[in-house]
Amino acid sequence: MDIDIYQQCPIHTDKKMKFCPCCSKDIVNDLQQILAKNKSKQTKGALDQLDRLIEKKGPRDVLLAIKTHLLIKQGEIESAAKTNDRFLENNPSHFMGKQHQALICLGLGDMPGALDSLQDAMDAIKGNEIPLSFTNVFRMLGGALLQQGHVLAGRAHLQFAQMLKGEPDQELQQMLFESYRLQGGPLLLKTDYRLEQPPEGVEWEKKYLNVMRAMNRGQFRKSLQILEKIEENWPGDLVVARSIAVMTSVMADVENMSVAWRRFAEMEAVAEWQAVEAEALAQMFSTEETSEVIDIVRRTMEVDDVSKVFEIADQNQFLVASQPPEEDPFGEGPAPRHTFVVLDRDQLPNADSLTLENVPAVCGELLVYGKQTDKPGRMVLIGPETDRFATSCERIMGAFSDVVQNDGEREAITSTSRAAESLSWNWHFPEGTTREQHAEIVRQKRSHQLLGAWSEVPFRVLGGQTPREAAKETEWIVPLKALVLQLEQVANSQQSGDDHIVALRQELGIEEPEKIEGVRLETEFISPVRQRHLDFESLSDEQLVGLQSDAMTIGNFAVLVQAIPEILNRESLHEKVPPQSCYSMLARLTEDDTEALDYLSKARHAAREANEPIGTYMVQEFEFRLSRGLTENLPELLQNIQQKHMREPNVEYQMAYVLEKFGLISPEGQSRFAGERAPAVAGDSGRDDTGTSGGAIWTPDEASTSSDSEAASPDEGSSKLWLPDS
Repeated sequence: MDIDIYQQCPIHTDKKMKFCPCCSKDIVNDLQQILAKNKSKQTKGALDQLDRLIEKKGPRDVLLAIKTHLLIKQGEIESAAKTNDRFLENNPSHFMGKQHQALICLGLGDMPGALDSLQDAMDAIKGNEIPLSFTNVFRMLGGALLQQGHVLAGRAHLQFAQMLKGEPDQELQQMLFESYRLQGGPLLLKTDYRLEQPPEGVEWEKKYLNVMRAMNRGQFRKSLQILEKIEENWPGDLVVARSIAVMTSVMADVENMSVAWRRFAEMEAVAEWQAVEAEALAQMFSTEETSEVIDIVRRTMEVDDVSKVFEIADQNQFLVASQPPEEDPFGEGPAPRHTFVVLDRDQLPNADSLTLENVPAVCGELLVYGKQTDKPGRMVLIGPETDRFATSCERIMGAFSDVVQNDGEREAITSTSRAAESLSWNWHFPEGTTREQHAEIVRQKRSHQLLGAWSEVPFRVLGGQTPREAAKETEWIVPLKALVLQLEQVANSQQSGDDHIVALRQELGIEEPEKIEGVRLETEFISPVRQRHLDFESLSDEQLVGLQSDAMTIGNFAVLVQAIPEILNRESLHEKVPPQSCYSMLARLTEDDTEALDYLSKARHAAREANEPIGTYMVQEFEFRLSRGLTENLPELLQNIQQKHMREPNVEYQMAYVLEKFGLISPEGQSRFAGERAPAVAGDSGRDDTGTSGGAIWTPDEASTSSDSEAASPDEGSSKLWLPDS
């Protein structure tokens, strides 16, 4: 970067550098050298030269600003903060000092401080032009907000960064794309919540236009402040109330987001669907659990003979040995010598009489530590403090009574909610469990969870009532529907279907929404959550393809399972969306193994009819069989791919990706098996190192990711637990 003494001063933008008191021509050459060193990645040298220049010429504003920037770049946040403080002493409201302060707060992990400082900087900008340097600040803050789970705020900051950039930016676009994908995330957070236009002729119309102007300048806080002033003077308007909720979310105002969305949901004139979605957001953003809090505790018991612990554990069928971690999970010393999974009942000897009622469930974990210089040997029991956990504590105290010296010291380490506990389970299946047995137990468990356990949980948002009780009173219908909506979104993210949600709705007397005609898409916004209720037959070809594309982007599986069959039914769309692609997508969306393999067969057949290669669908079948533990015919399938299809487009890359993902080859392409160049047979059940399935969930870019662990098959030879769901 070359500096011209006749260009504007970066600090005092109303002056040219030649005439600026802090950037006079006597240091222009030095500045050019410093910036040249920084550009060539000699940041340390640039900082050293800056220090010498400051010592010689004094702490001029431009020198302090550049030094702050370079220190932030180097990750020397504390030094950057001190330097920036010196700058702000002379320029307390300068946009560059506030901009740097935002980055410093971000580096220190102070997200509220970063948000406020950035807004201070935006308010301090004079004139209509926003310095391009703000692009990076909004980008960094947006990315950090996404990482912390503030999706709406993160996306808004990234969108503004893209607008400032003015031209396509691949990194920004990818970050924005990821904010919509949010694998496993709720569809409510994949919706764009933009400010609505004000009704024509209202008294506050001009003031509301100032809200839009501030928003378009990145002054998010100012937009919210104007809205709150309008609300104060003209209370009760839906557009204003909704806009306040949106802008509160954009500012990641944790304390007020839930309040703002609930306030909008409770307004009389709000359409019910809109009220339900707003209430669901309020529940999601709430800092309080919607139901009773359950502590997850560790109970520490001293033992006088650690060597006997393993011997005793081996004699008790409710304890299952597992691989100890390499480090202490609490960071308090050496790693535990032994670890055991604690079951709520004894292990089954075989799967002959396996039922939902007798399958052992995991209710905790037992860690055994050896004696240390300053600590005796000890056992640590960890788990959610439920009745099952209390029973397990009693069994452990009884089993180890000869070696345990005390009743155990209790410590709460984190917490969960009664509602979350009612919807989660971990199982330990006996050897010989078939996929059919597992699938049936999963089906029964889902029904039991929703129609039984979850329905009997008292919820704060239902006034302390259970869903069954609240369903009888109309005043609780919106929060109840919002709770069910969140369950629907979990089912969507897990591709687990919604048969049980439909049954729950029927049990609670909640009617299914009427079908939405396609013509309404032309005049009103149909949110991603509501799109599942569209009458897909009534959609035009253009609408159908557009919805399918949007659903691919955000993972709206409830829409895809309806849109894709409709596309297949329309020959007019087969050129835009080939049948083979549709069948491939449907194979990834179904839970039924036989149905999935049938779709893949149809995909190959359609590809042949179109004179297109079929290798990519064979790789998909290979991956599918691995993920589901369907090892029959795998060697023949692999051989067929290797001999006949490896030269087809993308097949070699996709095959290498699948083999590496399942641990059959290393990232360098070497076999994991000694003496082999490539694997011929899958060596495991498709489970990855975390104990979940390595199966594929279809994503827009066709990249495979880990599937719901319910899709896996039991790993009989492993000491790790296979967790069907968590």
